[in-house]
Amino acid sequence: MNVIEIAHGMVRLAAVALLAVALIGGVTGCTTLASDTRPESTHIPIVGMPNPPPVPVVGTPNPPPVPVIGTPNPPPDPVTGVPKPTNIPNAGTPKPTMAAHAPGDVVSADTLLRPGHLVYKLADGSFVVVDKSQPLPDVVQSRILTEIQAIQANWDHASSSAESGKLGVALGRVRLRENAATGKRIVMVFFTKNDAPRPGGYWNIGPMPANIDLRTQQSWTRAKAIGYAQEFVAIQKNPKIFSIIISG
Repeated sequence: MNVIEIAHGMVRLAAVALLAVALIGGVTGCTTLASDTRPESTHIPIVGMPNPPPVPVVGTPNPPPVPVIGTPNPPPDPVTGVPKPTNIPNAGTPKPTMAAHAPGDVVSADTLLRPGHLVYKLADGSFVVVDKSQPLPDVVQSRILTEIQAIQANWDHASSSAESGKLGVALGRVRLRENAATGKRIVMVFFTKNDAPRPGGYWNIGPMPANIDLRTQQSWTRAKAIGYAQEFVAIQKNPKIFSIIISG
């Protein structure tokens, strides 16, 4: 074997050795890539990707809503989609209106009246409206006057001061009853014909103001008696609620 052949043999051995080294390195690299378990290789999120929905537990379905028995669900609002409550009354619900009646109007006993008005029952069973801040209707004044005159007729023939006193009490009861029925304060001006205490009779005012001098009262004329009653009403705190009924 000459030198040239030895050199060619050594070159072939070197080439085989280099090929073996290259093959071994490639296999090792593939194995490393296949078994790479670095955390950053699989857990880095991709920007812009939505989070995946939660995975439901197999075999555990969500329970349906339990309806309330006897309480239907209200319909949803067409704008917001939220059901409206059904038990709240509308703020604009109108209240019952009161009929506009004037004093003297004929009404039924259960008529709904405005504040300050009352229903007054007449002798024939009918009802009329009275206003305690306005003059009494003529039909109501006539009714009260009839009651006064019934007692006044007995007073004209009273034979003793005791009998006159009883009739005075009866007349006071009429006044109190009519006060309650009309809402007014009735002042009675009437004449008694008996001779006690003044022959020929005298004028009375009921209720009798505390500051009346009976000796002056016995000399009153009709005009003076009415004038005194008007002065008595004028000095009251609320003169409009008083009504003077004159008999005689």
